Amino acid sequence: MNNQIRLLILTILSSLSFFNPLGFIQEKNSKAIMYVAILLTIILSCFKTIKHTVKYPNYLYKLLAIGIVISVIMPYLYQKQGFFITLQSTLPFIFSLLYVVVLIKSDIPIEKIEKVFVWMSILTMFVFAANLFTAPNYFFGEAKDSVDMSRGIARIRVPMQYIILSFFLSLNRFVEGREKKWLYLCCLSFLFIVLSVTRQYIAFSALFGVMYLMRSVSWKKKIMVFATVFFIAEFVLPQIPIFQKMQEVSEEQKYANNEEDDIRVREYYFYLFDAQANDVTAVWGNGIPSFGNSQWGNYFEKIIEFNHCYSVDIGWGGFYFHFGLLTTFAYMLIFFFAIKSPKHQIYAYTTYYLMFMYFSSFISGPVMFYHQILSISIVIYIVYKQKEIKKNSLMIK
Repeated sequence: MNNQIRLLILTILSSLSFFNPLGFIQEKNSKAIMYVAILLTIILSCFKTIKHTVKYPNYLYKLLAIGIVISVIMPYLYQKQGFFITLQSTLPFIFSLLYVVVLIKSDIPIEKIEKVFVWMSILTMFVFAANLFTAPNYFFGEAKDSVDMSRGIARIRVPMQYIILSFFLSLNRFVEGREKKWLYLCCLSFLFIVLSVTRQYIAFSALFGVMYLMRSVSWKKKIMVFATVFFIAEFVLPQIPIFQKMQEVSEEQKYANNEEDDIRVREYYFYLFDAQANDVTAVWGNGIPSFGNSQWGNYFEKIIEFNHCYSVDIGWGGFYFHFGLLTTFAYMLIFFFAIKSPKHQIYAYTTYYLMFMYFSSFISGPVMFYHQILSISIVIYIVYKQKEIKKNSLMIK
């Protein structure tokens, strides 16, 4: 294992606060470790003797960087929040969004990154299981007074991106290579996705998993599969206690939304219109309020708690509010080009993971968590790195 892989692992783990065993690790300390790990990666890449030219849409990353810088200035101009306070709040997003560029400079082999994905998924499963058996006195993270049992089992809130990534990766590799180890990992990953009792995770994983399996089969087989899926969804899942509870929660939320405006609609309206400082911030972003460190941060925290409107519930809406139109447009285009980019069959999983993250961000928060953005950046690097490998192999032939 070389130093760049060690730094990659350190970057990923520190972005997750090392899963915060016994609640001992402060987030500010883990962020500092992440920054140092990324900076060391940049320094090491400067000493590489062989330079590889991975082509990627660097102009979009320039737009992304410009948009973020402008958004950092906005709170200083309109909310009297200090520039360096805003910069400190924004740094995790800067490092995670631009991590693609760092990886391209460091040129880490894809197969080594994929091994990290697999081990990160297994580690996350272990953390999930440990918390499931120790709830509410969680071994990883902060202890809670009670456990949310509204969905049939304890709802364990653990970062799930590497388990979801493992699901698509192992499904892809099993289909292409038929090795049983990938089938086992795929089934295990989906089991933990179900155990998360998060409807978006389950629905989008199942949807894009089926889409991948159906990408090159005949219409007859597609009809058979969709008929089977419909039968399972209509007659089998309603008999399973976990799914019964999730259905009850959905019905309760539907009833509540009929009594008043849908919560997601209210949150989008709040961040797109009500919370905007003025027309300038509606274009260039409001920046990130620093809770507990500025007057605006404290005020905004009270406002969102009073209105029950949280940017992490509507990822793209929150991203636009904080970073503005330019940055949001650039990042959406980065997703689009990475998804549409041609790929070797063994890297098809990158398309489905990015589609999962892109579409789920309309109704949940992937693009509002820097540790999830980091995983997105790593996958986007693989998309463009594998194009270089494919090109070079054709040139050799």
